[in-house]
Amino acid sequence: MEKNFTLAYAQHEKTHWWFTARKEILETVIRKLIKKKKYSLPLDILNVGPAGGSTSIMLESFGKVKSLEFDDDLFDYCKNVQKIDVDKGSITELPYHDESFDIACAFDVLEHVEDDKKAIKELKRVVKTGGMILITVPASQFLWSHHDDVNYHFRRYTKTSINQLAKSPGLSLFYSTYFNFFLFFPILAARVLEKLKSRNNNKSDFDKFQINKTKNKILHSIFKTEKKIMFPAKFPFGVSFFSAFIKKVFTLLIYETENLIFFVIG
Repeated sequence: MEKNFTLAYAQHEKTHWWFTARKEILETVIRKLIKKKKYSLPLDILNVGPAGGSTSIMLESFGKVKSLEFDDDLFDYCKNVQKIDVDKGSITELPYHDESFDIACAFDVLEHVEDDKKAIKELKRVVKTGGMILITVPASQFLWSHHDDVNYHFRRYTKTSINQLAKSPGLSLFYSTYFNFFLFFPILAARVLEKLKSRNNNKSDFDKFQINKTKNKILHSIFKTEKKIMFPAKFPFGVSFFSAFIKKVFTLLIYETENLIFFVIG
């Protein structure tokens, strides 16, 4: 993320329709997932890349939250302004013991990481067996814009690429879906128009497309309605992607036949 945008993002989290509606969607879907998996509250939760800290504060309704932030300015903001429990570090080298958390979250983080497979392996390592990894990422490479450039994204994701991440040994894909479905075509149109007009200024979408309070409220209302639909329902496309991985329970079965012993892990 550009230095100029780090603290601006922290402010956007409080008012911008995308951040506020996404937070409502995440809270609702996480509650449904926890109920489905019959997890007992309170939970030990890791939130990697909390940015301005709003998602960490939201997660506190489910248990004790430990946050980890890589960016210096955002780390200081989370620690000194938001007063949340936050450490400084990288998702590819998590400073925590194996099997430390019931749930590990990385909301719009993996696209910033060159080695996203290593990041998933680290999240899996620190999650307890039977625990859950929750991620959100930007979807569809054809939606790539200057917004991705200034935020140092390495990629946008598809259902196929998410499935590839889920093939990490010891993980199973419990639930995944596109979201930001209802606003997909307006956002697609804005991205196409931006490319046609060769608009290439040094701003993210949150700063480029300034809207008044009324429009912000309308977009928030449209986006947040998806929380009523997601899980178990899924969207066929969208601007973002949500996934829940489960750290599988491994069982060791020993078969002995004559002089041979077979070990089967599953």
